[in-house]
Amino acid sequence: MKRAGSLPGLIVLSLMDGEVLGGIRRGVEDPYLGRVLGITFEDDEWYEGPKVLPFKAVESFGLNAVIVGDNTQIMSLHDAADVRLILKQKESLIEKHIMTAEGKYIGEIFDYAFDESNGKIGEYYIHRLLAGEEECYRIPSEKTKRVGRGLVIIDESPMIETDIHPAVKRPWAWMPEEAISQRNKIEQPIIKPEDVIPQKEKPKSLHAFDTLGLFDDISGDAGKSKSQSQKLREDFQRKHYEYLLGRHTDRDIYDVSGNLIIKKGQVIDEEVIILAKKSGNFMQLALSSRMRR
Repeated sequence: MKRAGSLPGLIVLSLMDGEVLGGIRRGVEDPYLGRVLGITFEDDEWYEGPKVLPFKAVESFGLNAVIVGDNTQIMSLHDAADVRLILKQKESLIEKHIMTAEGKYIGEIFDYAFDESNGKIGEYYIHRLLAGEEECYRIPSEKTKRVGRGLVIIDESPMIETDIHPAVKRPWAWMPEEAISQRNKIEQPIIKPEDVIPQKEKPKSLHAFDTLGLFDDISGDAGKSKSQSQKLREDFQRKHYEYLLGRHTDRDIYDVSGNLIIKKGQVIDEEVIILAKKSGNFMQLALSSRMRR
């Protein structure tokens, strides 16, 4: 299964012409049908609004790209009535709270996983705060009894612990004051730009990213030769970086401690990309990128 939270920031790649069509904004799901309807993305014609890639048009989901076989199935948001309706009504599983049919509070949904072959949602990722500590779990969606405007009711079911946490920390407004004060006492490391990119290490081009370890997660050990698949994945990653260069951010981006690290309106250059990658905010950077007007 594929996590919806892994989609923003990936590129849309066409098999018809081998071109990068744009960068993904988000997956759009129907909470009541329990299925992903499509994917919204932005291309160079940003002034015409976002494009929609219907789920049936997706050839495959990759680590760095979503592959589309037939470009003619891509449509404007205006023409995608089902997707537009969900977005207009601001319907999403994300941020819905989960309770059991017996009235026990479980947590808040921050992500979900879906079947890559048919878009059916298979798992909810939830988090909650207990004794000042954040706990994250997976729950099978088959236990769902009813979906409401801001609530999902499920049958009692085992919760599976997960290492995946929300990409964005939101205020825990629904938690008791005592729990909030305990959470605020948790110290988080502060990441500063000067700690990430010393002046002498500023890259001159995208090829300098290799020396800064941005491809360590897909290249394996430095002493081993790269396979063809590794080289292809690196190429996708570089194309994604190239797509972001020269765009600007439409929001402020903060680290886990709430410190501002990238300002709204800041032009995305190599230094900004590296800072976002090192601080764990690359997806947020990709999601906030816009063409300069």
